Amino acid sequence: TGTISNVDGNFQLLLPVGFPKNPIVIVSSIGYVSREIILTENFNTIRLSEDVTNLGEVVVVPIDRARLLMEEVIKKIPDNYPSTDEKHTGFYRELAYWDSLRTQSVYAVEMVLDSYKKSYAKPVKTGKVKLLEGRRYEDETLDSLKNRFYAGAHDAHNLDFVAKRTGPLSKPDKYDFQLVDTVKNNGKRIFELEYKKKEKVLGKIFIEDSSLAIIRYKSLAFYPESERIYRYYTVDY
Repeated sequence: TGTISNVDGNFQLLLPVGFPKNPIVIVSSIGYVSREIILTENFNTIRLSEDVTNLGEVVVVPIDRARLLMEEVIKKIPDNYPSTDEKHTGFYRELAYWDSLRTQSVYAVEMVLDSYKKSYAKPVKTGKVKLLEGRRYEDETLDSLKNRFYAGAHDAHNLDFVAKRTGPLSKPDKYDFQLVDTVKNNGKRIFELEYKKKEKVLGKIFIEDSSLAIIRYKSLAFYPESERIYRYYTVDY
């Protein structure tokens, strides 16, 4: 038989006729050490001792959900992008202007080229291109921009931040991340993730919710010890 106490700890135990005298009763309560006592006809006050358990050291760490998201995105890169070598044929145009309003063109290049892309299974830093045809215009005032033709032809590799595992895709522990927005694109939810270092925003990564694939990568670059941006690239995947 058994019973429970009230909020003050008082209880009454009714025993059937013929039950042995001075029975042994087990008294227990959450957070206390249970006791076995012998009940008598006299009033009894039963005292229990606290059940103290020494716990090991517990370290409480806040959950950085943006960083966890970035780590999962990196793991999924081999699944979300080509796993075999491919060849892409594309058109490229590059223009240069003397004025910030882009009214006076001094340089123009157009080309059709093949880009030979390696598998995304592991980081790829370089790649090959083949020029199929191209044309170039130079103003008579042009002086030192002739190297642009070479650089632009390789943008298919130089600006492939996912293939190269650039910046936060290589060492996410060196950056801080913040989920700044969630938007819709073709009915799919897209996470807009901002990455920064030393409180300076260096770019944004747009991630498709269901696959965790990067669909857009924005990269900023600043002059040393300055707030002036000298490079701003946006790459869509």
